Amino acid sequence: MFFEEKRKVDLSGRSKKQDRSATLLKAQREREERQRVRERQRAAVRLQAAQRARSDLGAARRAARAAFDARAAAAAAFAPVAAELTRLLIFFHSDREPSDAARRRALLQLWRSSAAEAAAAANACAVACATADGAAGWQHRTRRLVEVCVAALGGGGAAAARPELAFALEFTDASRWQGWAALLPAERAAALPGLARRTLVELGARRLHEAVAAALLRPTARPAEAAASEEEEAAVLGLSLRHLHLLHELHQLPPAQRAPHDAAACDAGLASFVRHLAASPAVAEAVLRAPQAAAGWRRAFAPAMPALLALVAPRAATLAEWLAPAKPAAAAAAAAASASDDALAALCANVVGLMLGADFAGAAAPAVPHYVALLRACRAPLRAAAAAAAAAAAAAARRRRASSSSSAAAAAVSESESVSDSESWARQ
Repeated sequence: MFFEEKRKVDLSGRSKKQDRSATLLKAQREREERQRVRERQRAAVRLQAAQRARSDLGAARRAARAAFDARAAAAAAFAPVAAELTRLLIFFHSDREPSDAARRRALLQLWRSSAAEAAAAANACAVACATADGAAGWQHRTRRLVEVCVAALGGGGAAAARPELAFALEFTDASRWQGWAALLPAERAAALPGLARRTLVELGARRLHEAVAAALLRPTARPAEAAASEEEEAAVLGLSLRHLHLLHELHQLPPAQRAPHDAAACDAGLASFVRHLAASPAVAEAVLRAPQAAAGWRRAFAPAMPALLALVAPRAATLAEWLAPAKPAAAAAAAAASASDDALAALCANVVGLMLGADFAGAAAPAVPHYVALLRACRAPLRAAAAAAAAAAAAAARRRRASSSSSAAAAAVSESESVSDSESWARQ
């Protein structure tokens, strides 16, 4: 026992020798775990924020509905509270709330009744448009109300939304404002057509034509309803055609007289008209395959075709983009090109068929093969444009992938250098 070795204790701790690859792998696992924790935390925060926002928005809308009902019941006249009631309805209105339809129609009726008042103090339109700032606010509020009406047309059809259709037709046509325009000073009355033009330009870029197409193509339950709603359908189509004619008028103005901020809205409105009405395969089928049922559409469309051709011709380069349907990014380029071909064929069919009044299911049937050959000849430029766009998108994706790969390699090199520095410091 006198010759036993004494126990040696190393106060610096037990040494662990690890190779370089194990150290890098451990650091990578720890970094990935921290990233997963951060992503879970961010996702939880987003979900909680979305839930709180939805709850708060619902509570605010319920309060706004109660305020709307109380204010409308207590008001002795509509003109002093018109702006407030309109702002409240625009804020809380929802198609999923059944009671909002009654509030909407009550407000629309109040606006139309007030616009017919002969006294300036009782006419909400004349009171709002007495000043430049008031007219700008009135234009914005009535345009938002027309948007609500147009959405109701698309959801319920023309026959089920007659009050909304009447309001939309009246508050987008300055010629119907002559009654209360006489109550304004001359300079303020002269500015009213500009307000109507601005409303139409903004509506065209805000799904006007999509809602019109949905209302026109909505199936009718009974034949009697179809006969009764022919006039309403022509009026609904008139909203889109009124916007098209306005674009044609603006296009004919000298460049110096065009508003620069309206250029993008005009292009978006024209693209929407082409995509949802002029180039819609469903509209082409309804008009060309059933000419008796679509006689009203034919009469309304035919005068607008020259304006459409004059607007589309200078924009032939962007026609492929307008006709391309919205598809996922992973869709094949061939499928997109084929769908664009169909849209172009529908555009040509609508233009030629409506201009000439051809019935491709009747007397003009022998000419169908030649017509199809003509449409196929028109598809070649569109196919080339679609292929060029797909190639450009693929090249951009390859550049992005190459850039991300180089960034990842640089990050790995930087990480390995930092680990190497840490190991050399620990050995020292």
